[in-house]
Amino acid sequence: MSFTIDELYDALRQHPTEDIPATVIEAAMEIRNLHVFVQPTLNPPERSKSVWDGCAMILARHSDEELNPHLYRLLEWLQDPNWPGARTIEARLLDMDRKYLQSSLEYSLRQARKLDDDEWLYWLTEFQQEYDARHAE
Repeated sequence: MSFTIDELYDALRQHPTEDIPATVIEAAMEIRNLHVFVQPTLNPPERSKSVWDGCAMILARHSDEELNPHLYRLLEWLQDPNWPGARTIEARLLDMDRKYLQSSLEYSLRQARKLDDDEWLYWLTEFQQEYDARHAE
């Protein structure tokens, strides 16, 4: 069964993450342009965060290689751990291979400093410490 992206968003908004129908998940996994799941902005914008949990769950199912082009945007999700999907994205990134994550994390840290975004810098630093502890060789 195929869905348009708007139909997928509607399905994600209508179901709690743990109850998203398998047909919706399967259709979402067929979409190759993963940017549509990275904190999408819907119309009207106040609907946007209602799909972020489901989008994060779908993104978390993808491989490191598939997520690689989107890492900086995924790390932006860590700006606020209270945002829907933030903990799911964080957990997925903590499992990612260092060869993919390292340069995007360094870039994100530089951006947070450049933007004077102390909250994002704090959460990125916390993430980096946990990542390093998990991946100590």
